[in-house]
Amino acid sequence: MEQEDHMSLNVTSMTVKDLTVLGDHEILVLVYSNGRVFWPPGTFDKTICHCDVTYFPFDTQTCDILLTTWTYGKDDILLLFDSKPIEMGFFLPNGEWEYRKYSTAILDSFWNGVAVRQLKYSFTFRRRPLFHVLISLIPLMLLSFISVITFRLPVESGERIGFCLTNLLAFALYLTLVASYIPTTSYTTSFLCT
Repeated sequence: MEQEDHMSLNVTSMTVKDLTVLGDHEILVLVYSNGRVFWPPGTFDKTICHCDVTYFPFDTQTCDILLTTWTYGKDDILLLFDSKPIEMGFFLPNGEWEYRKYSTAILDSFWNGVAVRQLKYSFTFRRRPLFHVLISLIPLMLLSFISVITFRLPVESGERIGFCLTNLLAFALYLTLVASYIPTTSYTTSFLCT
């Protein structure tokens, strides 16, 4: 853990940055005439998910967000899901990822010998493959087809070796460009790399 202006904590596949108490002293509380009090704390948390790029660019990723109380046990505070679905009004569509679905679950676990309750939100996203198909796969298939045409050239023309070398250099250059589009991770390797 870092001991600077913020703490960084790794929990399974999620990283929470700027770990603070929920809300701050400037958040207003709404008090209704029937005695009900509504406290809407707001916070922005950044999370990071590990990607499985084995089937890149046709991959689907699931990111888990775990919410838990660290200072109170399961018997001290009760975390419940709201029956309403997650509000997606602030979700902005992305050119690379398409939102598919989400799921929720309540988990009971132990933290330093104390039973705690966790709320788990799982979001599933699918990569939009059109860009990668047009930029990577189709040109590689065309280069492969051109290498087969080499055998159709007459041997007497003397151009077969030059054509093969030019095609080999085009392959090497294009594979370098394709490698720059593949996400880098040490957990999994894309089939395009093999």
